[in-house]
Amino acid sequence: MSTFPYMPLFAGDYLADTDHLSTEEHGAYLLLIMAMWRRDGWVPDDDKDLARMTRLSPAKWRAVRKRLSPLLMFRAGEISQKRVLIELKNAQDYSKKQSANAHKRWDSHRKKNKRLANATALPADMPNVCTHPHTQLKKDSPTESPKKTAKGTRLPEDWQPPDKPVKDITLTPAQIAAEVPKFIDYWCAQPGQRGMKLKWDATWRNWLRTAQERLPRVRAGPAKEYPPGVRPNGSGYYLSPGSEAFDRWKHDAEKRNDMDTYWKFRKAEREGKEVHMPSIWPRSNA
Repeated sequence: MSTFPYMPLFAGDYLADTDHLSTEEHGAYLLLIMAMWRRDGWVPDDDKDLARMTRLSPAKWRAVRKRLSPLLMFRAGEISQKRVLIELKNAQDYSKKQSANAHKRWDSHRKKNKRLANATALPADMPNVCTHPHTQLKKDSPTESPKKTAKGTRLPEDWQPPDKPVKDITLTPAQIAAEVPKFIDYWCAQPGQRGMKLKWDATWRNWLRTAQERLPRVRAGPAKEYPPGVRPNGSGYYLSPGSEAFDRWKHDAEKRNDMDTYWKFRKAEREGKEVHMPSIWPRSNA
């Protein structure tokens, strides 16, 4: 019996060679291949045994055998399959390689331990590095204290925004005054280290810059006007039944014999629903 627990199956290669087989023949072929794998590549060429391996009756197996024979290999009293033998050889070679690598690692580990066990003690007259005059630390020399890093503080209870205006801030005095309670409540509610800052005035300036960026941008120029019954959408326009644009599209579709678009408009007209189109007017009369 094969010592390899799994058998590789390359679906593309298998289907390319067996696309002419029926479902029953596929099942018999796969069962036969699995039996070959478990028996190191070869099974007895005995119809009774082969019928049992493929879960078929002897008569049914003899009929299936005629279809499977071109895919099999035969030698004296035994049957195999070419790909099964190749994959078994690959598995055996890989197993031998892994075993050899394991033996090399074990030999290296054993030799290393043997060298450590045979190591001799240090000479008695060898100077102690720890007490050597050139390496001994001077006990009377003062040790340098580490530099203290600045620590942040929480927002003071009596904090007030600085009176000095910020050059890049264009907020009005009323807008700035509205941001003060938001700033205080936000930072007083932050827990632990998150609520501590080194420079609260700089934090306040950054807060105002963020508030300024959140203001809605005023679009230049007047708002674009659309014909009655037309509603813009990101990818086109919604046309309402009864609008000029709706009627133009419907008549254009009828004129071009575009029945899909025409009945789309007829259905929307009947149900009173809008129709989404890529442009307000059809190309023919835009």
